[in-house]
Amino acid sequence: MLVRSILSLLLLLVAAVSDAWAQSGLSLLKDARPQISVLPLTSAQRNSALFTVKSLFDVYVNRQSKIDNYRREYPDIDPIPRIDALIANNSGLSNLEFHYKLVEIFLSLRDFHTLYFIPGTHGCFDFVQAVGFDLVNSTDILKIPRAVVKGFTKNPIIQQLAGIEKLRQISVGDELVSIDGVSLPKYVQDNKWITGGANNFGSQRSALASFMAVSGRIFPVPKTDEITFVFRSRANRTNYSLTLPWIAARRNSCFNEIIALPVAPAAEPVPIAATASAPEVADVAVASDAIGSASKSGSADIGQVAGSAPADPILTTFDDSQPPANFEPEPIPLEGSSLERRSESSVTFAKRSNGNKPVTAKDFGHLLGIAGGNSIDPDTKQRMRMIKDALQFRTGLNPMVELTNKMFPREQFSDLPLNPTSEPGISWGIYKPETLNLGVLQLEDFEPVSADPLQAFMLIRGLLVNELVDTKSIVIDIRSNGGGYISYADIVPQLFGIRFNTAGARSVISPVNTRTFNSSLYPPDAFRDEYLSTPPGRTFTDTTVFTSNHDAYQYGQAYFRAVGVFTNAVCYSACDLFAAHMQDNNISLIFGEDRATGGGGANVVELNSFLSQVNPDDFPLLPFADRLSSAAAPNLRVAWRQFVRIGRNFGRLIEDRGVISDLVLRPKPEDFLINQTTQSQYERISVRLASRNKKTGNTNLHFVCEPLIRDMPVGGPATFPMLVSGATRIDLLRADGLQRLGQLKIQTSSSRVRQNKTLTSYESVTKPSYVRFEFRGYRSDKKVIRTIRYVRFIPRVQDAFVLGNGTAFNWDYTLGSSVGIYNYRVTKVAEDTINPIGWNIVDNTTLRIGNGTVYANNLNTATSFFFTVDPAATSSVVRVQLKGTLDSEEGYDFFRVCFRSTQGTVTLVRESGSIGLDIDVTFDVPAPFFEVFVLFESDASVGGAGATVTSFKVGLTSP
Repeated sequence: MLVRSILSLLLLLVAAVSDAWAQSGLSLLKDARPQISVLPLTSAQRNSALFTVKSLFDVYVNRQSKIDNYRREYPDIDPIPRIDALIANNSGLSNLEFHYKLVEIFLSLRDFHTLYFIPGTHGCFDFVQAVGFDLVNSTDILKIPRAVVKGFTKNPIIQQLAGIEKLRQISVGDELVSIDGVSLPKYVQDNKWITGGANNFGSQRSALASFMAVSGRIFPVPKTDEITFVFRSRANRTNYSLTLPWIAARRNSCFNEIIALPVAPAAEPVPIAATASAPEVADVAVASDAIGSASKSGSADIGQVAGSAPADPILTTFDDSQPPANFEPEPIPLEGSSLERRSESSVTFAKRSNGNKPVTAKDFGHLLGIAGGNSIDPDTKQRMRMIKDALQFRTGLNPMVELTNKMFPREQFSDLPLNPTSEPGISWGIYKPETLNLGVLQLEDFEPVSADPLQAFMLIRGLLVNELVDTKSIVIDIRSNGGGYISYADIVPQLFGIRFNTAGARSVISPVNTRTFNSSLYPPDAFRDEYLSTPPGRTFTDTTVFTSNHDAYQYGQAYFRAVGVFTNAVCYSACDLFAAHMQDNNISLIFGEDRATGGGGANVVELNSFLSQVNPDDFPLLPFADRLSSAAAPNLRVAWRQFVRIGRNFGRLIEDRGVISDLVLRPKPEDFLINQTTQSQYERISVRLASRNKKTGNTNLHFVCEPLIRDMPVGGPATFPMLVSGATRIDLLRADGLQRLGQLKIQTSSSRVRQNKTLTSYESVTKPSYVRFEFRGYRSDKKVIRTIRYVRFIPRVQDAFVLGNGTAFNWDYTLGSSVGIYNYRVTKVAEDTINPIGWNIVDNTTLRIGNGTVYANNLNTATSFFFTVDPAATSSVVRVQLKGTLDSEEGYDFFRVCFRSTQGTVTLVRESGSIGLDIDVTFDVPAPFFEVFVLFESDASVGGAGATVTSFKVGLTSP
């Protein structure tokens, strides 16, 4: 039985509340208003800021999508003319009006990837309510959205500030009738150019969030101190009204940092009625005084603009079972040829430099002060590293999602108790009422706390082959997932599909982008190469992938039955991308609480961490940004590279449109009540996936062959024990998939029953090596399984080098029975032409990484030496002596000396930078058979010549 703990919904009384407020920074908004201010800007500072903003919109890749999709409803959607108007006429605006005018321009784009972060203590506050709402089913979820109370914040201070007795009058499941006298459908329509949301379903979700939790970093302060809600009781269907206060949540570290600025005392406070509204169509210079005072007529129908396709079902229809049979909207063109070329502003803000000539990877290494010994000042080195960190290919979390998830965490309202893992963003459970058996994998974001997507991937894979292995189907719940690492979204789909290709992204061609990609500070990568090779006259580059198809399918399937993805319109950014991957590669059904995901289809970069570092001429920092930490500094971010879909949605954009649901499943009001034995959404998903299993014949398909990576002795064949059903043949192939190395046939009559089998390769492996094997399973010649395993062939104990009293190992640079090179991870992408990539032996005198000029990215390569100790030896202390050179990117790419035994792996030496290697270390022998290895690992951007080993000795020494 599913029982949500009643304690999660009870309201708690707290003592000594005033002391807790002071510690937490929580107070009523009416009391906090005097603390909320924006930083004042001089005329010159305003001009500098506007210059930067205009440069930002010159590289804004979604500009044409916004014009195409919204210009009929909002003719002034193009931000550049509005910035030009603000440049020409801002002297009459107060500081608050100036900042709020920029906020209006950014928010009206309905793009949470492209934001203006409000400077001053204003950005240190969030504004929250104690009551949480969610959308539920209705007769027409597009035109008549319906919301109910899903619960309350568990924060006792916020409960106390809101009023315990007031909150006691509200029950979970009560329906929201109006907000300050405005019905929910009208509220959504009136405020979508203020609250955001890239499509109409995103607008509904953003409107809902706007009276639950509002970030002062990107939104104006609420106009009033309170909100009056009208509810309809679920118990007796009568209406009742409650007025609840806004709570201000202050981030003290940010606040204290800003008020310490010398300029802070003169900052302009935000009055109660200062909040600006979306501008009238003809008004681009003067701020309005009230939110929502200028409602927009019509609807933002994607595709319903001059000369375009019929209205998009996202915005005009609702079908609770399947998309319309005739649903085939016109793809958004790859070339936005209608993008108007605009000349540079006639207003001169700063001296511009000419574009710099392109640089090579070697040149970039010299700029870092490595790759050849050149050195530059530490400040420039720091700038280069900041640029590199900023290019770690994230999509950027949706700040609205972050805040609402913080206030109303998913687990608090979950109908299925989920099990946590070592990664906070990953949890799992099994929905198993009666005959159903649905595995639930919940991904709260694509931003692992370890900052290592591969580590999170391995955790997910472990759940699939262990805890969730016997489920009949799985749903990946990514509702309200705000995004994160692109590589994370790129590698997880392989776990569920027999084939997978990644989508690429493109850049807009513009004068500022050309100078940015030509900057000597921009690190060489495939996007830069693509941009600089684009023929004149194009609006966009061709697409370039962030993760190659090879790298996105390094491990293959781990789950073989039906899979669904559960989304809503708060699934944004990398979450959008993941859903698109799963749909475009025909891996899963898309179940949605909304008709589409959030429509955030871009890779973002920020002003402070990237644009101002790589191209400071076009992107000077905003005023005061250089005097504050990243958490408090004024900043901008922009959608810089735009994803274009593949497969069944070839040529379409994720931006604005989102990923269309195959089946729409909004919750019922009773789904939020305690003591429910079933959950309507999971129930329907289970039934639909069971039907999919039956249709594909995969109900009994099962394949377990663990571990993923294993050691086997040199000299024999590879053997793979497995538990299998639902397939009549399993082939074992080489890594290239072209040569069959083994085959296992299973009688059709018994193939439905899980059987323990062993598949042995035809060939023996005769030397230490790291080998990739691919398994392909067939049922009546239909491919149903494709998965990959790795074997590290290591010497047998009798073949290891024996260390004794007078016997030491002095390597002669040959690969014998006791020495092997193991390329654990290497990239195979177009720009990598280095061969060999990992460790290799040169002239029988040197062990070297790559070609010795510049090493490849994403390396994990080791040369291993295997030893035993003569039982007659008088010492068990091993001494390792090594000489060589290291030329790597300091702090990012590393050379290690390690030893491994049955007791684990220990790192003896870890170095990076440009140094000579003269290593002399000792350790106690942990086991009779052990391995010493030298490892080189690099990340996603190269920065040096690599490493060499010119002398390697191992022997015993006195304790």
